[in-house]
Formats: sequence, C-alpha cells, structure tokens
Amino acid sequence: MAVDNNETTYWESNYCSNCCNYLTMDFTSSKPVGWFYIRTGGEFIPFVDVSGSNDNNTWTPIFSHPKGNWRGLVYPQPTDVSFRYIRAGGCSNSTGGKIQLIELHVFDHWGKWGPPTSNDFINHNTYATLLGVNGIWQWGGSANSLTNYTSFTSNGRNYHDPTWDLDNPNQILNFSHWPTGQGAQGTWLNWDDEYSQWKNGKDGKPGFKQVIASIRYENAGAFLYSNWNNPFQDAFNYAKEFCRHFGNTTGNGYIQCVECGNEPWTFPSDFYREILAGFAAGCRSGDISMKVLPGAFQADTRDLDPTSGGNYIGTHVNASTLGNIDVLNIHAYSYYDAPSSIGVTMATYPEDLRSSFQAIRNMIRWRNINTPGKSVYLTEWGWDGESIWDTPKCMSDSYHDVCVSSNAKALYAIRGLIKAAREGVDRATWFYYANDPYYAPLYARSGLLSTTYQAEPAYTTLKDFISNFGDLIHLGVIKEDFNASNPGFAYAMGSPNGTIRYIAMWLPIDADDNSTTTLVMPRSNWSVDTSATWMRLSGSGKVVINPSDAMTSDSGTYRFKISSNPLFVAVKSSNGSSSNGSSSSDQVMESDAAWPLPCLILTIACLFAI
Repeated sequence: MAVDNNETTYWESNYCSNCCNYLTMDFTSSKPVGWFYIRTGGEFIPFVDVSGSNDNNTWTPIFSHPKGNWRGLVYPQPTDVSFRYIRAGGCSNSTGGKIQLIELHVFDHWGKWGPPTSNDFINHNTYATLLGVNGIWQWGGSANSLTNYTSFTSNGRNYHDPTWDLDNPNQILNFSHWPTGQGAQGTWLNWDDEYSQWKNGKDGKPGFKQVIASIRYENAGAFLYSNWNNPFQDAFNYAKEFCRHFGNTTGNGYIQCVECGNEPWTFPSDFYREILAGFAAGCRSGDISMKVLPGAFQADTRDLDPTSGGNYIGTHVNASTLGNIDVLNIHAYSYYDAPSSIGVTMATYPEDLRSSFQAIRNMIRWRNINTPGKSVYLTEWGWDGESIWDTPKCMSDSYHDVCVSSNAKALYAIRGLIKAAREGVDRATWFYYANDPYYAPLYARSGLLSTTYQAEPAYTTLKDFISNFGDLIHLGVIKEDFNASNPGFAYAMGSPNGTIRYIAMWLPIDADDNSTTTLVMPRSNWSVDTSATWMRLSGSGKVVINPSDAMTSDSGTYRFKISSNPLFVAVKSSNGSSSNGSSSSDQVMESDAAWPLPCLILTIACLFAI
C-alpha cells in the first residue's frame, strides 16, 4: 500500500543490484509544478531522482536529492512547468540498494506558503506603528535605555518570566507585595517601576505607545506541566490579577497586550489549550481593554504528534477560546535548508520563495478562515548579522550558518518591514534590542545595538526609514516580479487618506549582490515628482540622490535603475490604487491554511493551486 496519510511512515522499494526503482504519482491531468519538498531515508543509493512526464513514458529530469536526508529539503524551480506524472526513485550499483521515500510534496511556484496577500491590499497601520523591538527587564542594565528605541519604534515587547512572580503556577499573584519587597524574588523586583518606564519613558524621553508582556510559560522548572494543579484555573488566576493591575481600564495602564507564553511548544497541545483558555478568560475578567495573544505559532505545517508538543496553531487554540483572543501571534525568520549541505539551515533575503519568512501568509490565511478581523502580530523577526563592534563578529568568525553581513541585515530590515506590511501584519517587533554576549550563537548577533550598546547598521537604517517614511502606509503592489526579463519589486507608500507619496522599489536578491537592472514601468497611473527628495537606503543609512541619476523616461515609460538597496521615488499627489500589476484575489483555503488542499500519499503529498 502506497497511501496511508501518515508522515511518520515511508515507502520502500525492493532491494536489488544494478536495477532501478520508482514510485510514480498520477495527477490525472497536467498541473503546474515548481516547488518540491522531499524527505528520504537510508544509505542505500547515492541520489533520489525526481522527474516529470505527461505521457508516463518520456521523462524530464527535475532535480536529484542526496541520500539519507531524514530532515528534508526544498527544491524551488526557476519557473513552473506542467506535468501529469511525477516519479521519484533511482538506480543501485552492483553492491545493491533500495529506496525509502518519507515525504514528497509538490506545489506550484508559491510553495507551501501559497500566494501572497492580494496586490490591492491596503495596510492601514503606518510603518512607525508597525515597527517594534523586543527587550528584557532593565534593557541590559544602566548603560542602556529603552529610550534608544522609542524615537522610532512604537511597541516594546518584554519577556516576562512568571517565576519572578510565583514560586509555582498554583500560587495567587499579589501585586501589592512588590513595593514592599515581598514578591517572589524579594526587594530587587518591582514591576511597576519597570513597566512605568516602558510606557511613560524616562529622562524626559517618551515611552512606547504599546507595551506587550510575553508571559514566558515553559514546560520546565517550576512551571513543568506536572506542577499545575488545574491549568485552566491556575492560568485564570494569574491573568486576572495581571490584567487588572496593568490594564488601561482597571489598572495603571502600563501594559496594553499580554501573551500566554512566548514559544510554549513543549507543553502537550491539549494541556496548553487549557492554560490558554483559562488565561484568556482570566484576563477578560481582570480588564476588558487588555489585548490577549496566544503564544507564537505557525499555520503551515501540522504537528506530527501534538501530544508531545509542537507549534501548529490549529492544535493549540480552541474555537471556543478564540472569542477571548484579540490577536494572533507568529514568529517568522528568514531561513531555508540548503540542498548542497544536508541539515544546514541558511539565512536568506525576505523575498526568497524558499524563505520561512513567507509563513506569514499561512497565518493570515488561517486568520481569514477561522477568525476574520483579528489582528496578526509578528512578534519576532530579524536577522543575525555581522557586528561592526562585537567579537566574534558573526560571518567572519564562522559563528553560525544563519548569519548575514551587516549590510544585508540592515537592508533586509527595511525590505522585510515593507514586505510584512504588504502581507498584512499589524505589528512587526524586531528581535533583538542588542547583541547578547550570553546567548548561544543563534540570535546572539540579531541586535540593533552591539553588546556595549553602540548602533549597528540595522539600527541606523531602520531609524532613517522611520524618520522619512514612518507616517506612510502600504497602499498596494505595483510590481513583484522575479522574471529575468524585467525583475523588480515596487510598492506604493502613502498617506492614510490614500494619497500615494512614494514608490519603494528594489531587486529581490541577496543584499551583497551588486547587480543592477533597469525596471521599466508605464507612466499611465502616476507621475514621478523630480522636485521632491529621492533616496536610497543602504547599510550605511540614507543617501539622497538626484532623480536623473536613478531614472530616465520617454512619453510612455519610466526606466529606474534598481539594485538590492531600496530606492524611494517621490510621486506627485495621486489618490486610489496604484497597482499596475495583476491582482490576485484572496483564496478560500481549508481550515489549517496549508497551500493548497493536500492530498497525502503515504509519505507523498501532492499539492496544487486548483
């Protein structure tokens, strides 16, 4: 039997010498294919070859996959091609061998993330409202201050450790103990002092417009699941007191949003559902104005065994709990698994179709299906980048594989923020406020400041972007094209009233690739304003440019010189949609928001846009 809808099993060929074995899938009609995910097992043949055919006789090679890769790899193709049949297999030598296929997923060119949000979508949050930063108690000490960030970020997110409040989850929180030094951790902790600075600022400088407290429930230590007497009631009690104390209606107004766990993925899913249900109900009882978020989950891949944990939202959030939840929560970093290096994760640019940054789309789709109208917060995103101050720097010291250059980190911050707005998130909170000397390598160089709180290029570039464009919103897609004949991305940015003021455009390539091209666009819908300020952003900050150095034109077209560095072209006042590209309507998907409907074949899944 080649079909059992179980991703923990696999198909295995017969063992033989000097022979070939293949498993063939028939889609019943020709389908566009462009993105593959494959997992194989065993050390039996050098490669598993994947090919396509329309007659089950003549086969076109698509790619070869190295043996024994239980983790799985993604193989995006340059363009869609159409096949009715896909086969996977290979040939053994004289020593003999056999093939084990665990999974083979076949998609159109959008991959498992599916297509982006429609081209004419308008995000009504300004870029300044979107951008936030993740911090921690005391922001690393007296040498640093949250006011380094409040001049250009609107929201601050704190990792709030509940073991600093309670010795175990069954205790009742008593906030009156803090000022008198009777809290769980004694005299050193007073959350009122801490959060008042987050919200109101210090030293005459403003605080954050929105403060998010992420209650770090983890299945470990004092909060191990076996230590909870009643997960619903224990979480209810904590959240009720927390929200009543800090909420805008009944409390001091220092906190506007609270999360039930940061990444609570080690709890069994049914156990976490009880915690979340109690937490959300308790917070509602404490202060109706406090926004409630679940922990950060994803919507693109089901958990194989939710009883042992996992991070798929569909198994961690009950429909009955959604009424007490205001915001969905996702962490999305820009990684992919490198086919040339088995098991190695690499960082990449945010537009890359392989990038896990595209998982935002699945969460937006899941929201649209299951709880329309709720906000989606991207509460962690960012890149580890080469530090210009710290040692080890990152790339030059082979610190870890997901590191990018300082220039790339800065450019991806801008391109990623614009892309996140384009996909439809309502907050984008950067991780992390500063490089961390105590972390393991991963994320230790994701900070906007160095370990000694000096500005990294990403800090400078984000600050420049917000100071120049922070009051603008995403007004639509003008162009998103990887096509080699005229590649380029271009987005309309403008006032909340719909007036287009700038077009942001760039090449969707690695930031350290110095390639340039000419982006050709018709003049039909808007006119450039050569009397206003044009600029490019780079890892060194903003560069004001002469329009004649970036553009030529004739009676029908504009020709812009674009590169990996975003170019901001001023536009004369224009209202309404600016999209010159083809719009794609939102598509109704199944409740788990995989793209698109899966047909699972044993270890083989074929997914198509239909």
